[in-house]
Amino acid sequence: MILEVGLSESMAKLRRDAQMWTDPNRGGINIAMMLKIDQRHKITIEMWTWDPVSVQAQCRRTVVICVSQSGDKVTLTGVPLKIPFDLLFRRNPTGRLEKDIFLDPKCLKN
Repeated sequence: MILEVGLSESMAKLRRDAQMWTDPNRGGINIAMMLKIDQRHKITIEMWTWDPVSVQAQCRRTVVICVSQSGDKVTLTGVPLKIPFDLLFRRNPTGRLEKDIFLDPKCLKN
């Protein structure tokens, strides 16, 4: 997994980078997490993976975190964010303790 994080970069640039990373002929990364930090109190997280059927990268999940101007209220959309174990570790889980990772609202608010 790779994190593509940007403050000054455009959303389009970050998305192109995420698509490049997940392309098996270019980056070969299973998961590209794109985080766009907006100076207006907003963070957008996109999880990109390669789709072998359509032969292109696809955004699998979008989470948006918004903080009120006063800083006392946080709103989330698109939660929970699920990171599949097999894509992260490039193998199937073994045993009860190995499973997908879920980033729930409480985790993302803090």
